Amino acid sequence: QKKDIDSITSIQISEGLFPQELIEKLPKDLQKLCNEFNFDHNNKKENSCILILRRMLPLSIVRKFQRMDMEDEIMEDAEYLDTKALVGKIEKIMKTKRLYQ
Repeated sequence: QKKDIDSITSIQISEGLFPQELIEKLPKDLQKLCNEFNFDHNNKKENSCILILRRMLPLSIVRKFQRMDMEDEIMEDAEYLDTKALVGKIEKIMKTKRLYQ
Protein backbone atom coordinates (compact mmCIF):
# COMPACT_ATOMS: atom_id res chain seq x y z
CA GLN A 1 0.00 0.00 0.00
CA LYS A 2 2.85 2.42 0.77
CA LYS A 3 4.28 1.81 -2.69
CA ASP A 4 0.94 2.74 -4.30
CA ILE A 5 0.81 6.02 -2.39
CA ASP A 6 4.39 6.84 -3.38
CA SER A 7 3.69 6.18 -7.05
CA ILE A 8 0.54 8.32 -7.02
CA THR A 9 2.41 11.16 -5.31
CA SER A 10 5.29 11.00 -7.78
CA ILE A 11 2.85 11.07 -10.72
CA GLN A 12 1.05 14.11 -9.32
CA ILE A 13 4.31 15.92 -8.69
CA SER A 14 5.75 15.17 -12.12
CA GLU A 15 2.54 16.30 -13.85
CA GLY A 16 1.94 19.32 -11.64
CA LEU A 17 -1.19 20.41 -9.86
CA PHE A 18 -2.95 21.60 -13.01
CA PRO A 19 -3.56 18.61 -15.30
CA GLN A 20 -2.83 19.02 -19.00
CA GLU A 21 -6.45 18.21 -19.91
CA LEU A 22 -7.56 21.27 -17.93
CA ILE A 23 -4.80 23.52 -19.22
CA GLU A 24 -5.72 22.79 -22.83
CA LYS A 25 -9.26 24.12 -22.23
CA LEU A 26 -8.07 27.49 -20.94
CA PRO A 27 -7.26 30.72 -22.79
CA LYS A 28 -3.60 31.00 -23.81
CA ASP A 29 -2.64 33.49 -21.08
CA LEU A 30 -4.06 31.21 -18.37
CA GLN A 31 -2.40 28.17 -19.97
CA LYS A 32 0.94 29.94 -19.66
CA LEU A 33 0.36 30.74 -15.98
CA CYS A 34 -0.72 27.15 -15.23
CA ASN A 35 2.39 25.77 -16.91
CA GLU A 36 4.57 28.22 -15.01
CA PHE A 37 2.85 27.24 -11.77
CA ASN A 38 3.39 23.53 -12.45
CA PHE A 39 7.06 24.13 -13.23
CA ASP A 40 7.60 26.21 -10.10
CA HIS A 41 5.63 23.76 -7.97
CA ASN A 42 7.68 20.83 -9.24
CA ASN A 43 10.86 22.79 -8.45
CA LYS A 44 9.63 23.74 -4.98
CA LYS A 45 9.46 27.48 -5.64
CA GLU A 46 6.63 28.24 -3.23
CA ASN A 47 6.85 32.04 -3.34
CA SER A 48 6.67 32.04 -7.10
CA CYS A 49 3.64 29.72 -6.95
CA ILE A 50 1.86 32.11 -4.61
CA LEU A 51 2.50 35.05 -6.93
CA ILE A 52 1.24 33.11 -9.94
CA LEU A 53 -1.95 32.11 -8.12
CA ARG A 54 -2.52 35.74 -7.15
CA ARG A 55 -2.33 36.63 -10.84
CA MET A 56 -4.48 33.72 -12.00
CA LEU A 57 -7.51 34.48 -9.84
CA PRO A 58 -8.34 37.96 -11.17
CA LEU A 59 -7.38 37.01 -14.72
CA SER A 60 -9.70 33.98 -14.60
CA ILE A 61 -12.57 36.16 -13.41
CA VAL A 62 -11.92 38.73 -16.15
CA ARG A 63 -11.86 35.99 -18.81
CA LYS A 64 -15.17 34.59 -17.50
CA PHE A 65 -16.87 37.99 -17.69
CA GLN A 66 -15.43 38.55 -21.16
CA ARG A 67 -16.78 35.19 -22.33
CA MET A 68 -20.22 36.11 -20.97
CA ASP A 69 -20.02 39.53 -22.71
CA MET A 70 -20.34 41.25 -19.32
CA GLU A 71 -16.91 42.88 -19.13
CA ASP A 72 -18.37 46.33 -18.45
CA GLU A 73 -19.63 45.06 -15.07
CA ILE A 74 -16.08 44.55 -13.80
CA MET A 75 -14.61 47.83 -15.03
CA GLU A 76 -14.37 51.24 -13.43
CA ASP A 77 -12.74 54.24 -15.08
CA ALA A 78 -11.56 52.05 -18.00
CA GLU A 79 -9.72 49.66 -15.66
CA TYR A 80 -10.62 46.32 -14.13
CA LEU A 81 -11.70 46.25 -10.52
CA ASP A 82 -9.22 45.03 -7.90
CA THR A 83 -9.15 41.36 -6.99
CA LYS A 84 -11.41 41.70 -3.94
CA ALA A 85 -14.07 43.50 -5.97
CA LEU A 86 -13.75 40.97 -8.80
CA VAL A 87 -14.32 38.14 -6.34
CA GLY A 88 -17.42 39.93 -5.07
CA LYS A 89 -18.75 40.26 -8.63
CA ILE A 90 -18.16 36.60 -9.48
CA GLU A 91 -19.97 35.52 -6.31
CA LYS A 92 -23.17 37.05 -7.64
CA ILE A 93 -23.16 34.98 -10.84
CA MET A 94 -22.06 31.63 -9.43
CA LYS A 95 -24.69 28.93 -9.28
CA THR A 96 -23.88 27.80 -5.76
CA LYS A 97 -22.16 29.25 -2.71
CA ARG A 98 -20.04 26.11 -2.51
CA LEU A 99 -18.32 26.95 -5.79
CA TYR A 100 -17.59 30.44 -4.54
CA GLN A 101 -16.11 29.20 -1.25
